[in-house]
Amino acid sequence: MLNLIKSICEANDFDVIEFECGLEIYTSFVAIPKEGNKNQEYFLLVTSDVLNDELIEHLLINDAETMLESLQNSSFADESLTKNCTMILCSPVGSVSDHSLLKFEENPYHFKKNVISYSPTELISLNEVLSGDFCNAHLNLLMGTDSGQTFEKFKSGTIEEGSYFPLLIRVITKLPFVHYIPQSNQLDNIERFVNDALDAQDIHLLDLICSRELTQESMDSLINGEWLNHE
Repeated sequence: MLNLIKSICEANDFDVIEFECGLEIYTSFVAIPKEGNKNQEYFLLVTSDVLNDELIEHLLINDAETMLESLQNSSFADESLTKNCTMILCSPVGSVSDHSLLKFEENPYHFKKNVISYSPTELISLNEVLSGDFCNAHLNLLMGTDSGQTFEKFKSGTIEEGSYFPLLIRVITKLPFVHYIPQSNQLDNIERFVNDALDAQDIHLLDLICSRELTQESMDSLINGEWLNHE
């Protein structure tokens, strides 16, 4: 899972370097925004082969502070890194209780913290549909797959077990630099909705309003005039 997050960071204008946090029990990387990247937030990517509730508690009490100190002493550290860094913890489903994960995310000290939980089947499925393309645009394309039918199944809880989609949602919601891109056909859908919902007189009036640069006063006059003409 950590390799997937690394690839998403690299495809979205981050340099990702291995980070020796001083604690052998963890594997960690730092995602650093490239020059020109408007997103100046840094990300500490962390996982462990022995994640459990006890380790999460230890991470909160001791290890997060040790990691922050190691970051501050690193060759690539600057003031913005140590003050604007989010820890992303990759956690296999079932290894840590929901209570411990929620406590971890709500802890305000040392780092902002987000958890991405995953199952092996979800991870395999998501890697398959990504097919090596980890950019924001492709993630958005997968969000709207099947004209939104997969999303509707996800919302209703009827999506098939092992689908990539729940993990895709978690990735998009937990990585702030992955943002929603409105689909180009949405404006067409809005126009179709308007034309279906309005009668001929209202559509004519809407066309008049949209075709002119109007003040509030002139718009009122136009609307009143059109209304009287059709009484």
